[in-house]
Amino acid sequence: MRKLTIYFTFSLLSISLFISCVPLNPVNDFFGIHMNIGEEEDFQIISYNEVDGIKYQNSINMDPKINAWAEISNDEVTIKIVNNSTHDLQLSYTTDQFILITNEKEYYLGKGDRENYFKNNLIAANSTQTLSLELPIDYSNIAYQNSIRRLLRDYKKTDNKFNVDKENIVFIVVKIGSTTILLKRVPN
Repeated sequence: MRKLTIYFTFSLLSISLFISCVPLNPVNDFFGIHMNIGEEEDFQIISYNEVDGIKYQNSINMDPKINAWAEISNDEVTIKIVNNSTHDLQLSYTTDQFILITNEKEYYLGKGDRENYFKNNLIAANSTQTLSLELPIDYSNIAYQNSIRRLLRDYKKTDNKFNVDKENIVFIVVKIGSTTILLKRVPN
């Protein structure tokens, strides 16, 4: 019986160790650093792989200590913001913007509930925060109704989201206070 208990314990520990070593789904569709929007041509992603990480070129005016990764799924856009600078990034539900830019137009991503957005009201220096943002909603196909507020609330419940093709996205822009991060597609 003791032999069986030792074997069972060893098996459980082995399985736990194996599961803990399996990497989580990476957030690696897009990458960007803190920069002025007019300088996007000076930011070039050279290569990416899971062993060596990301290699890119940037200008001296850009700040790679503040960067972000984004992953686009069918339901949401996950953005992981890394703040390796010496100052905090204050979050503001009303002024922070997350924008998908395609060849045709711009789409603003929803931040979801104010309460969830403010679990932490800032991204502290030398920390990382991951945000799950809502895909844009297509309000253009809504028939007129009496109450705009009721209309938008009811439409939101139907979950009519744009089907923005990931391949058509040119940039993702993250604006938090005076900090702008422009993300470009990571090469395969």
